[in-house]
Amino acid sequence: MASQSRSAVSSPIAILFVVMSVVLGVAVLIEALEASTVSVVGGGFALLVLLFFKLSVLVSEDQIVVSFGVGIVRREFDIHALTALEVVPNSSIGSLYNPKAESVLYIADRTGRSGIIPLFEPRALLGSLRSRIRD
Repeated sequence: MASQSRSAVSSPIAILFVVMSVVLGVAVLIEALEASTVSVVGGGFALLVLLFFKLSVLVSEDQIVVSFGVGIVRREFDIHALTALEVVPNSSIGSLYNPKAESVLYIADRTGRSGIIPLFEPRALLGSLRSRIRD
């Protein structure tokens, strides 16, 4: 039976609500906009919120799946093909999903794909992944 661990970070929702309030406030203040334009802007913003409202990390025996929102935007990494696995200082993208974290987990694989995983405890995931790679 495959063991899995899951982590989700959804702190950017507050930021998105602030941005949404500003966008809608500007749209209301500009009377020259037609109702259809406001609908397009609101619909586009709703789509962005749906696509990126949370970050989920699923770790199985042989793969890491990092997905945003409802899961349409996702990245998969084969654990046994990883070439880089280290904890690095938090960047601007990591701060969006986890502003309190001082560091994030950086991963890269043999195909040249790389990414960061902004978690509350990146060192715990690093230890878990290193033990799975050794097995």
